[in-house]
Amino acid sequence: MSSQDLDQDPGQDLEKVAEPSAAATTDVEAMQAELEELRSYKASAEQSRRHGWRRLVVIVLIVLGCVIAAGANVTVWLKNVALNTNAWVAAVGPLSRDPAIALAISDYVVAELFAEVDAEQAVSEALPPEASFLAPPLVGAMQRFARDITVDIINSNEFNAIWTAANRFVHEQIVSLLRDQGGLFYVSGGQVTLDFSDLLDSVQDRLASTGLALFEDLPLSENQGKLVIYEGARLAQLQQAVTVLDRLGWLLPLLSLVAFVIAVWVSVWRRRTLLWIGVGLVITMALSLVVFGLVRSQVLGEFASDLYRAAVEAMWGILLSGLFTQTILVLVVGVIIAIGAFLAGPHPWAVGVRGSVGRFMGNSNGAQ
Repeated sequence: MSSQDLDQDPGQDLEKVAEPSAAATTDVEAMQAELEELRSYKASAEQSRRHGWRRLVVIVLIVLGCVIAAGANVTVWLKNVALNTNAWVAAVGPLSRDPAIALAISDYVVAELFAEVDAEQAVSEALPPEASFLAPPLVGAMQRFARDITVDIINSNEFNAIWTAANRFVHEQIVSLLRDQGGLFYVSGGQVTLDFSDLLDSVQDRLASTGLALFEDLPLSENQGKLVIYEGARLAQLQQAVTVLDRLGWLLPLLSLVAFVIAVWVSVWRRRTLLWIGVGLVITMALSLVVFGLVRSQVLGEFASDLYRAAVEAMWGILLSGLFTQTILVLVVGVIIAIGAFLAGPHPWAVGVRGSVGRFMGNSNGAQ
């Protein structure tokens, strides 16, 4: 043995001996981790095979519950607003004060009023022959003046009170009719009519009082100012639909809730089931909002006149605001359920959030 070998540090030899041992330990740990992963995968596969029918049942129940929830959302709104007089009056009360709706009503009333007279001929006769060319613009000015008067009447507190009382009365009678409860409202030949004859008389009197003799003692026909809003021979079908709606108003929400409860009860992975219920509600309500938007576009596309389209758009926003709010509320409930189920899981991020909340609550209690 050389002096160089004697001078070498013995610890280096020990490290060299220990190196294979450390590598072997690492390999063993890796093999153990892989074995555990395989065991976990096998156990999960066996559990999936053993409870495969439960997973299928849970999926079906979640989908069914979400579909029923979409129907229940609309049904509850129809029952609680469209068929509830107090809620209906509260919804339609602001309609008369909406500028687009007031302008559309005034346009209709003025058109009905001027249809009864030959205003251009009357103005031409009142003017000198050399000024007869002024008749069309003067008639246009008279029509604009009549519209301004009509809008002033519609925006008045008196008209709003009449409007609210009339809507309450008509709604009560229509609902009584649809529910076959009798009442004073009468539908002739399957027609439902919105009567503007009183407003027409008021505009005529106001115009006559301003000095426009053209409208003094103007005879109006019996059907003048009466706008047919529904015409058809399906009243019996509507009555049957309302009967079904009264029942579904409480049955559909209950069925949706029962489907979700059974899904959680059947499931082996209940936290995940709650997570997917929340996600399903979010997707369903989001799709409902998309459908509402498509229906709105379809309805507005049926109106050729920009004036009436603007009025219907305003009515749509006012009357269906409750349905939109209700839909968004259910969507938020779905988000809360999904977030709650996720935060209850073993994901590191969820564990960190729970720990942060726990520390915050502990500090808050300590501060008190």
